[in-house]
Amino acid sequence: TVAEGIETPIQLEIVRDLGIEVGQGYLLGLPSDRPVAGSIDVLSLLSANELAAAVPLASTASIRGQATAL
Repeated sequence: TVAEGIETPIQLEIVRDLGIEVGQGYLLGLPSDRPVAGSIDVLSLLSANELAAAVPLASTASIRGQATAL
């Protein structure tokens, strides 16, 4: 299962509580071209998400056609 449209830290928390391990959405990363998306360090995105959960202003978006491990 892939959770789509994760835009807030609360939504990410709900998705994790449901046991879903893969998702995409504005909270997880900005849209980008395929070459850029291939160079993204997913682990750094996850670390950023942990920080974003404590900050109400998380401004990021999904990577087109890509899902991110939660």
